[in-house]
Amino acid sequence: DYKSAAVAGDLLCVETEIAEINSNSYAIEQRIFNQDTGIPVVNARSTEVFIDRSGDVVPVDAEIREVLSAG
Repeated sequence: DYKSAAVAGDLLCVETEIAEINSNSYAIEQRIFNQDTGIPVVNARSTEVFIDRSGDVVPVDAEIREVLSAG
């Protein structure tokens, strides 16, 4: 979600977190803001799905789930 403009020379800060973990996917949320002013630039959410080499959706491996949950 666009919040405000950023221009060349702006110092931006990106915060990233795992927002949700499901059986075969996880969601990442990111917030980007101007480090000097604190003004939000963009909020984003991306969902990543685990697939095997043939393109079939597969469950998140327990070890990966543990790492993602550790945040």
